[in-house]
Amino acid sequence: MHSNETATRTVPEVDDMAAAFPWKSPLSYMVGYNKVDPEMQAYRLSKGYSNAGAVTVYEGDHILHLQPIRRDL
Repeated sequence: MHSNETATRTVPEVDDMAAAFPWKSPLSYMVGYNKVDPEMQAYRLSKGYSNAGAVTVYEGDHILHLQPIRRDL
């Protein structure tokens, strides 16, 4: 690969839970996690989903929190 090329990879499609939190400052990552994660955990438990890793994506004016839905309890 040449230095001016961008590496890419395909991510398989999955069902996931998503929540957006407003971006105000770098502190928004921590505050957002502390507000979003307990809600996602409660929803996950109410539906019988397994715990799965999470992804956080900065999208300009908000932060997108994603957690895959795993039904293998």
